[in-house]
Formats: sequence, structure tokens, C-alpha cells
Amino acid sequence: MTIRVLVVDDEEGMLRSYRRILKTLNYEICGTARNNEEAVKAACETVPDVIIMDVSLGGSKSDGIDAAREINSFLEVPVIFVSAFGNTADTERIVEPWSYGFIKKPFDLIEIQSSIELAVNKYRTFKYERELLKKDSILKAVNSAATLFLSKEPFEESLRKTIELIGRAVESRYICLYQNLGNADEVKGATCNYKWFAGSRSEPENSPCSDIVYDESYSGFKESLFRGDIIMYPGCDEGPEEVIFPFNVPVPVINIPIFCGTFWWGFLSIGMGDSEGSGMDVEMEALVTAASILGSALNQKRMNDALMKREEEYRSLYKMMRLVCDNVPDAIWVKGKDRRYTFVNRTFAEDFIKTEDTDEPLGKGIEYFAERERALHSGDECWLNIDEGAFEADSKVLESGISLNTESRYYIYGEQKHLDVYRAPFYDDEGNLVGVVGCARDETKRKNIEDNLRELNERFETFMNALPGHAFIKSPCGVITYVNSNNSLGDGLYAEDWIGKNEKDILYNLDPSDIIESDRKALESGFHNRVERIALDGGEERIYNILKFPIESENEGKQVGGIVFDITDRILAEESLLRSEELSSILVSQMPVIVWTTDSDLKISYAVGNSLKNIGFTPESIRGFSFAEILREVADNLNAPVDETVDSYSAALHGESFVLESSFRGRELYIYVQPFRDKNGRITGTAGLAYDITDNKIAEKALLESEERYRRLVESIKVKIVIAQDERIVYANRCFFDFLGITPEHLDKTSFGDLVCPEDLERVKNYHKGRISGEKDLPSNYRISCYSRDGELRLHDLTVSLITWNGKPATLNILIDIEDENRTKEELEKSLHEKILLLEEVHHRVKNNLALINSLLMMQIRNIDHARVREGLLMARTRIFSIAAVHEGLYRSDSISSIPAKEHFKKIGEEILENYDPGHRLALEIDGDDVELSLALATPISLVINELLINAIKYAYPGGEEGIISISLVNRGDSIELRLKDEGVGIPGDFVLEDAKSLGLSLVRNIITSQLEGSISLDPGKGTEWIIEVPFES
Repeated sequence: MTIRVLVVDDEEGMLRSYRRILKTLNYEICGTARNNEEAVKAACETVPDVIIMDVSLGGSKSDGIDAAREINSFLEVPVIFVSAFGNTADTERIVEPWSYGFIKKPFDLIEIQSSIELAVNKYRTFKYERELLKKDSILKAVNSAATLFLSKEPFEESLRKTIELIGRAVESRYICLYQNLGNADEVKGATCNYKWFAGSRSEPENSPCSDIVYDESYSGFKESLFRGDIIMYPGCDEGPEEVIFPFNVPVPVINIPIFCGTFWWGFLSIGMGDSEGSGMDVEMEALVTAASILGSALNQKRMNDALMKREEEYRSLYKMMRLVCDNVPDAIWVKGKDRRYTFVNRTFAEDFIKTEDTDEPLGKGIEYFAERERALHSGDECWLNIDEGAFEADSKVLESGISLNTESRYYIYGEQKHLDVYRAPFYDDEGNLVGVVGCARDETKRKNIEDNLRELNERFETFMNALPGHAFIKSPCGVITYVNSNNSLGDGLYAEDWIGKNEKDILYNLDPSDIIESDRKALESGFHNRVERIALDGGEERIYNILKFPIESENEGKQVGGIVFDITDRILAEESLLRSEELSSILVSQMPVIVWTTDSDLKISYAVGNSLKNIGFTPESIRGFSFAEILREVADNLNAPVDETVDSYSAALHGESFVLESSFRGRELYIYVQPFRDKNGRITGTAGLAYDITDNKIAEKALLESEERYRRLVESIKVKIVIAQDERIVYANRCFFDFLGITPEHLDKTSFGDLVCPEDLERVKNYHKGRISGEKDLPSNYRISCYSRDGELRLHDLTVSLITWNGKPATLNILIDIEDENRTKEELEKSLHEKILLLEEVHHRVKNNLALINSLLMMQIRNIDHARVREGLLMARTRIFSIAAVHEGLYRSDSISSIPAKEHFKKIGEEILENYDPGHRLALEIDGDDVELSLALATPISLVINELLINAIKYAYPGGEEGIISISLVNRGDSIELRLKDEGVGIPGDFVLEDAKSLGLSLVRNIITSQLEGSISLDPGKGTEWIIEVPFES
């Protein structure tokens, strides 16, 4: 490369001589000048490699020495002085850093050539050494910055110190960190977040570090930085016409983009140069490394802030889920594969474990609490058996992966409970079956109510079937809707022959008008009795006593109930009674009734019956009493005055029947009286029959109360209860009507299609038809979607069972709205999945950024021959690799929050041996407990291993001997002990770690004692053994 020379001399003859000599020597004359002003201007325009300057310049107030000093104030260039005199004063004045020679006139060609070559080579050597020192200073600053960001110091303070370290290292005038404004799609400008000025912490006047707006004049600048280009401006007052960033400043400016991963965060602006003029010859790789460190730190800070925000959101969701679970009446729990609880809600803890602490059951199985309670109550076999069947049920779910619903009775702390338990498989994010989710609903009250209702219904049926006749109920339109199953009348009529028919269709030879009239009388008077003779199909004639009475029904209105007694045999019995009074008396006395006769004056002439004693009489004591006297003495609540009742009774003397139902000394009696005729058919008195219906009344009242409680329960429960028959809905409770927004009047027009969504409708219909037709193995519990009154489609849990409704098969359908529960579950699962993906991405990006830094350092190491600089870069590279290995291990780990220590130490050790022991003379042994290290512990421990292992490789075997370096790890529960040992020459006996000056040992001491709050010591045995103990939480 041709050396460019600027010649400054005030004599034209000397200028011609210079041109001739320099041309002969193959030097390029880039310019000439005759005085100081021309010299300064030519130097700025041509930027020569060397200046030949005449000391004495005519026509100027200052000489060539002053001109050279002014030129080097802004442009660093070597100067060779020429003088014809060589006086001592001039010689003393030219002793300056930029003075590289002195030639006395006259001179020859060889003298000129040697002076120029010597000046240029000397200047280049000086410049190269200065740049090496500056590079080393920058790399040390980068290393210190990495240590800062790993410390516990606040991020903003570490960033400010890093900016100052870089500024001092490059000997800049100022250094500013700019952050882009706007979003990734449209960057509108940049603001200066951090700034540093040489010599002062305060910002000087006319500061170049101001906020900017990316207008049209900055378009090229913005696009270049976005591409990742480095932009440099020479900083000359006569600079280019395009924009000089950030202002026209008289110093060189370097602008380096900063990326957070692939996101352009901003840029670092460095104003170079000092009072002596440093130029632009600085190693750009070191500055790029510094910018990369800043980018990685800023990216890590951005990721940490995002992670903390999402973690807070997750905690809020978890608190909400915990609040919901703790306030539901059902017991909820989650078990792992080992059948130990990992979650329980408040209901489970309070009802099953008898504790308010929901954390107490965690890590334990139900067997633990069951065995503990049984040991405390060993004498009570019915104290607690909730663990029975739990292991088998959990095993079925874990083995099949299918949900399981069971209903069982358990003893829980001495009280029998009926539990409806639902178990479902629990999967992790990768689809692995990891446990069982359970929900238990206490159905004890419902089951007790159902059992009571069933028992009452059975009693009612038993009572009705025990009646000596056909008991029936007719609807207001005259259709028989109920009949008992008593077939003891022997008339060949059965219950199925009565249901759905009119009374005239059964007793077909009766006059329909008589039937209507008897119904009217029963409804008006409260009771009606008549006797009918009916000819059966076979020609036999039977005598029936038909009793009718009103029945009140909230849904159906007034109905008519009745009992048909076949009194044919009774009439024959009465005739037999006349033939054998004694036999009749014995027979009647054993019956739970009272039978009597009176004379024409209504005085008791004969009475018999087991129930006489219930009203305080005997057959003998009651004789002679008039009916009126008996009423006044023992009747409790007659419907009419005694005289009126007696008048009604006396109607029997005129051929009419008399019926009375009243209380006599606390006993409810049903009294039937009719005329008593002699053999000639003349009425000689009355005959009466009293039934003791006290127990029936009590049972009837209890039945009505039970039916009312059951109806209120069904109507008030917040679960939709529907009875379907022939694909039509024939009954529904209030919750169902509220859900669809209809009234009971519209029920007969409601079908499955009004409730179930089209996707589930066909399945519901098929299951309904299958159950009605008797198909087996149909699911009794499944999920469907139903339309609400607002048209919203909501998910329901449907439980179906087969029942009989009005004598026909039907299905009982119980629908529980689980839409909100299902949505909450899906949102929680989605949120958890997003957080895991975000954490994996954070580790992945940090690992990649550190790998990029590592690669850049490796490229720099390969291009540097200076041993000290190379060693410093190699140390920085291994430290960064140690950090990167932590994030790589976390990224590849299943838990993404911890890494296996032994595997991680092996990876770091192999990398260090590869760099520092290429001859493979040393072997690495790693032993100890399997410990999982978290990110907070893995990163600093990795740096400590890095420093101590490099120290052992470099100093333990100075003679190049073969040896072993071992690393052992012991888990002591609340702490871990780390030992790094070699069998080399050892450390001097007077060595004190606190007095160590090396960066590596200082870093080790600070990390162990300050950051991790642990301890580090040396074992005085053979070789060197570092013993480190730090706190640890598994």
C-alpha cells in the first residue's frame, strides 16, 4: 500500500525538490501547503499517512510546530520536522507524541526515505499496541458486565454500571443506550434510557444524547440498524451532508444495534476519541460482544417480567379455583398414582378428615386416616370404613383410563352416609395418566327421603290392598286412575281391568245417571253409600256396597274416591247369624269392629266387637244406652249437634242408611247404620257397624305430609328433574321450567327437541327408546348440551333411570348444569399449558443467545495471537458456556424448572477439558447423590465449578503429569455439599481465600458467601480439595 505524504514548506523550490524525491521513492504526495492555514485544511481534506513539516513557515504568526499541534488535535498523524537551523529551542518544542523525526537541511534521498519509513512503521506499531490494550479493556468490561447481571444487584443499577464500564473501556467521550419507541411493526423513535460522559456523571451542556424521532432524514439510519448493520460517522465538522447522528459532533460516533432475540430493542451510541484523538481504529468485535451482552440481559429482563406477570395471573386463577372448590358442598380431591392426595377441598378436609387444614391430607392416603381413626375407636366397628373399595375403584380408573361412578353406603365417624362418588382419570400436559380426580356428593338426605317415601308408598299399597274391596280413584272426567290390587272379592275383576275405564264400564248394568248422581252427592256431602245388585257374566248375582267420598288434589282438583264391597257373603252371613246367634257373636267379637242392634227407640239391644273396649264399653255395659246418650258421653268432634245426628241416625228406621265418621274417646270410627228387619221384612230397629280407622287416618295423614315434603323437595331443588314417556315430557320440576322459560301449562307441548341440541338429540332418543324396550348396558350417566331460555347452549350431566309412570314405563332424567365448571377447567388447562410453553421458550432463547455469545468469543479467540487476551476471552467463553448449559438443561428437562446436577457437571467439565487440556492428560470423575438443581442454584454453582476446574487444570499439575480431578455431591437435606479435588501440587499453606486477588477466585468467593449465603473452605490434605456447602431446598 503506497504511503501518502503531505508536504508543508513556504519555499517553492523546496516543494519541487520534495516532489522529485518522493516520486523517485514511490511515495504519493497527497497535498502541499505553504503556511499553517493551508496545512490544517489540507490535512483535514486528504488525511495523509505522514506529514513533512518545515519548522519555520514565512508569512505566518505561528510556525510548523504550532500547525502540527493543531492538526493532531483532531486528526492523529505522525509528523517529521525539517529545519535548516536545528536550534535547541525548536528541538525541545517538538518533543510531542505525534513527533516522529527531525531532519536537518540539506538532506539526501536515503535520509528522507528512512525517516518516512521509520515514522510510519513506528506509528502503526504504536496504534496496534494501543488497540490491543483497548480491546483487552473492552473484553474485561464485558466479563465484568456478565458478572454484574448474574449478581443480586438491581437490574437497572447493573445496566448503568455496564454502560459506564464499556464507556471507560473504549475511552469514549460519551456512551448512550437508546430504546426504540412504538411496537415491532412501527418503530417511531428512540429515547435515551442510560447515558455516561467521560470525566463526569452529570450531563454537559449541548449534550449529544437526546431523544430522536425517526422521520425521513433518519430512514437510512433506521433501516441499517434494523438489518443489524453497524453505523459509523467520522465526526468531522466538515462532515457529509446527510444526517450525522445524533448531532454534528466533532468526534467519531459508532452506533451498534441491540437485539433481544430477534426483536430490535434499540442501539448503543458511542462517541469515540479523547483530547489526543483516538481515531476510529477500535476492534468492532469487542463492541459487538458488549452489545450482545446488553441484548441478552435486556431480553432476560423482558422475559422475566413477562414470566412474573403470567405467574401472577396463574396464581390469581389458582386462588379463584381454590375459592370455588372450597365453597361447593361436594368433596373434591386429586390423587397421584401412589393413591396419595395432591389436592383436597375444604369439604373433603372437614367431612372426611375432620380438619380445617386442607394441606394436612396432602402426601397421605385415605388408609392413613382410616387406620388412625379405627385405632382410636377400636371397639366401634361402625365408626369409619370410607377406605373400603377406594383402592379397587382408583385402580380401575388408572388401569382403564375411564371414569367411574359408584354409589355406596359408608360409616363416617359413626354416622352412616350414602355417597355418590365420581372418579375420572387425570392426565398431564403430555397426555400421561398421572392420577385420579374424585368428587363425592353426600346423597344421604336424598336417599333417606326416597327410602321414607318408598316405605310410605309400600304401607299405603299394603293398606289399600288389605281393604275388603276394590278401592278406586276417579278423575274429574270420570276415568278410573287408581285401583288397589285386592282380588279377594272373587268377581274376576283385576286392577288392569279398571285403570283407564269408567265406572259404568266395570259395573256395566248400572244406570250412568245413578253413577253421576252418587258422585255428586259424595262431592257435596263428603260421603255417599249405596248398595247395588249386579249380575256377572256367568249369570251369578252379586250384591255390592259402594262407598264414595271426595279426594282433594292440588294438580287434579276434586276427585272421587270409592270402595266397592261385595256384601253378598255378608248378607248370607247375616242370615246365618239369625240361625246361629252364638256363632255370629263369637265371630264378630274377634273382629276389629263394633256391631250392634237397637230397638225402635234406638236403645242398644245387642253389641259385640273387639273395639268396644277402645271407647270404654263392654258388650254388657253398653246395653240399654240410647244412641244419643252414647254420643254425648264418648263422641269428641261431631260434624253436627247431637240431636241432628240422632235424627239422621233415626232415618234408618225409615229404610235409609246412615254413615258417620267421628272421633270417640280418641279413636276414629267409621259408622255404617241400616234398618234392621225381621223375617217378614218389617223394620224393627237398626243395625250398625263401626270400623276403627284410627290407624288408617294416622297413616293417611303421614302419607300426605310425606308426599308434600317430597313434592316441595323436588320443586325447590336446583337440579332439573324430568320424567319422559313416549318421547314426551310428562313431568318437570320448577328448575326445568325456569331454565326453558316456560310455564307448566306448556309441558304437554314440550319434547326432547325443545331442550336437547341437535347433535345430542338422536342419541338421547335412542337411549330413551332402548330403556323403554328393555335394552341392557345403556349408559345411565352421560353428558349432553341443552338450550336455555336465552338460546345459550349449556353442558349438562344427565343421569337416567327407568321408572313406571301412570302404569307405563318412563324414564326419570336428572340434569345438572356443569357448563361453568367445564369452562373453568378448560381455561385453567389452557392457561397452564401457555405458561409451560412460555417458560420453555424463555430457556430456549436464553440458551441460544448465550450460544451466540459463545460462538462470537470463539471466533475472536481464533483470530488473536496475544496470549493474555486469548486467555481472558477463553475464560469468558467457558463462563458463558456454564450459564448456557444450565438453560439448555432446563429446556431439555421434563420439569423445565430443574436439572440433574451430575449430568450437568459432566457436560461443563468435558467442555473445559476440551479447551484447557487438549492433550487429554487429565481425567474427570463425578460422583455423589442425584440432585435436581433449580435455575437459581444451577447458574451460580456452574460458574463456581467453571472457575475451580480451570484453576485445577492450570496449576495443579505444572509439570504436565497425568492426574484425576473429581467432583462429588452430597445431599444433606437442607443443604448440599460440593467437593472439587485434585491430587496435584496443592495450594501454599499461607493461602487465604479472602485475600485472593484473581478475578476467578473473587468470583467464587462472592457467589458462595454473598449470593448463595454458603461457605467455602480448603481441606489441608494432599493436593487441593475445595469444600463448598450451600443451602438447598428439594
